[in-house]
Amino acid sequence: RPGFGDRGVVAPVTGIVSRIHHVAGDSVRPGEVLFTLKLLSESLHLTQSDLFKSSQDITLAQAQRQRFTATPGAVPEARIIEVDAQITRLQVSVKAYRQELLNRGLTLTQIDGIAEGKFVSEIPIAVPMRAETTEKSPAEPPAFEIQEVKVELGQQVPAGQTLCLLADHRLLAIDGHAFREELPLIERTIK
Repeated sequence: RPGFGDRGVVAPVTGIVSRIHHVAGDSVRPGEVLFTLKLLSESLHLTQSDLFKSSQDITLAQAQRQRFTATPGAVPEARIIEVDAQITRLQVSVKAYRQELLNRGLTLTQIDGIAEGKFVSEIPIAVPMRAETTEKSPAEPPAFEIQEVKVELGQQVPAGQTLCLLADHRLLAIDGHAFREELPLIERTIK
């Protein structure tokens, strides 16, 4: 059904296709990995480094604040306020870096790892969750069919390039022509 049945899966970042997990004709369910991309985006690597650095700077600033407040009156109140302002600025930066990485397709688990120094060099591209167009059933979600794989192993892809086309055959649009006297038969078939 046009507008509901087909969808493209695009690369969220610039990378090299390092694995193709499924081929045209395969049935896949939402959440299954379709491709693995080796990251090439310099800005993504820089954002990871900045997130790690800012997270470490917050830890250091918090430790410094604890030292300052351990002995009341030993450090001027203005110095403690400066450290608090520094922590707040760093927290805002961390939030922005985390959001940027989330927008680029990284998971919260990956982002938490980056903040601890576990940098990501490859990302999996999974079958997207579908916006339900019919009533939900308690069974597992129906599968998509991979109509066409548009990339090859080792190919460099820019962010936004279509990697494959998925088809959702749950809703079909049928267009046909009939004679007026066949109308009761068609109505009965539809029921």
